[in-house]
Amino acid sequence: WLVGYLMRIQQQLLVEQREAQQKLAEHAATDERRRIAREVHDIIAHSLSVTLLHVTGARRGLQEDRDIDEAVEALEQAERLGRQA
Repeated sequence: WLVGYLMRIQQQLLVEQREAQQKLAEHAATDERRRIAREVHDIIAHSLSVTLLHVTGARRGLQEDRDIDEAVEALEQAERLGRQA
């Protein structure tokens, strides 16, 4: 009787240990997904900010200076950055 009881307790402890390990693995995966999402968000936000600067520079180049070459260069840089992001 005692041996059977101890075996059931040991089995229950093993099941609980596996469940705890599973939860730890799930938490680790969730944390990694969040970290990657933050990185992607930061990269895209930076790329959009720089692209906006290039587009604004192109608009000002056309409006204020009538400098078509400068505007085209700024738009090409914005396009390159957009493709890289």
